Amino acid sequence: MSPALKAPPDVAAPLYLSRVEENFWTHRLDELGALYVRLKIVRNGEDESIAQFAERMAKEAADPSIRNLILDLRHLPGGNGYLTPPLLRNLIHFDASPEKDRLFIIIGSNTFSASHNLITDLDWAMRSSPLVVPPPAQGARHAPCHAAS
Repeated sequence: MSPALKAPPDVAAPLYLSRVEENFWTHRLDELGALYVRLKIVRNGEDESIAQFAERMAKEAADPSIRNLILDLRHLPGGNGYLTPPLLRNLIHFDASPEKDRLFIIIGSNTFSASHNLITDLDWAMRSSPLVVPPPAQGARHAPCHAAS
């Protein structure tokens, strides 16, 4: 597992480096009409399971002002892939809704294992391919899916 990244002292952390102690969380980006979803590891938390989180995320994403969903997996080294079906179902439901615009997935060099499977399943099941940022490079350690145009 990669070490936890933290912002330098006296500098506000960018969104993806905030709440580093939490395994998964959401944040509204009202100016973008988006819900930012951060997964650090695919593992049930002490207070909330992945299934419970998926339901909470779906309720937040159902808000009419949310038109885009940003799924940040850039520091997700893996976890238990058997826990992802509720998350997968809710992401597919978001994509299938005619009121919603796009699912964006952020990946990085620390995106592995269960997150690869989640991205591949999304790419296969969705009406349109998710936009993966940055696009996976040929032969790189990124998720095995393609970027949408």
